[in-house]
Amino acid sequence: MEKNKLIIKVGFIVLNKSKAYEQNGIFISKQKITVGDEIIVGYKGLLASSGAKQVYMHVGYGETWEECEDIPMIFSDGMFKVKLTVKKEGVLGIVFKDPVENWDNNSGQNYNFKVHKKVERAKKEAPVKAKKTEKVAVKTKKVKK
Repeated sequence: MEKNKLIIKVGFIVLNKSKAYEQNGIFISKQKITVGDEIIVGYKGLLASSGAKQVYMHVGYGETWEECEDIPMIFSDGMFKVKLTVKKEGVLGIVFKDPVENWDNNSGQNYNFKVHKKVERAKKEAPVKAKKTEKVAVKTKKVKK
């Protein structure tokens, strides 16, 4: 096995409204994305089909692309792939670029995915056990007057 080669085998599921995204060569490993999820993004879109030897996934959250980062993707099994841990709820925006700054941004619309809030399940608390109380015998003496 080549050094630094990432092997990811997963059945891809197209997310939300993204049937069009699949036609653009974008694949996501989860149907419903929740904060904290680790997802795998696959890409064999415009840049890959144009012969790019390296592709970066540019990600951010919300309309203002908060916490933006460029993540290098690994080519494996006929597509570029990367794992991403989802950090924030709302909208996860994804676009792709190559090393010479050619971009695939879905014709300016970006590839947007809904991220759901992580629901914390209430922990069942153990019932509080009543403490055993010691019975203290109290002796009283009658005092004669």
